[in-house]
Amino acid sequence: MSRFHVGGKVVDTLDLLRKRHWGWRLDMWPFTILYGVWLAAVVPSLDFGDASIVLGGILAFHVLVFLFTVWSVDFKCFVQYSK
Repeated sequence: MSRFHVGGKVVDTLDLLRKRHWGWRLDMWPFTILYGVWLAAVVPSLDFGDASIVLGGILAFHVLVFLFTVWSVDFKCFVQYSK
């Protein structure tokens, strides 16, 4: 990890990060697994209404992760970048 100590009034340190490949980002692959589990396990075992409620919960969580990447720079760096 490359860390530079700037020591300024606004910026104290600077970290250089690498952008992750889109398949390895933490806002992509966990949700791919969740959607696959929903399709393979939840849809056959529950009726369509209950399966839709579960899908709505997964979608709401996915939207919240996306919005947190817009709202927080630290969370965006955690999800989309590596050191």
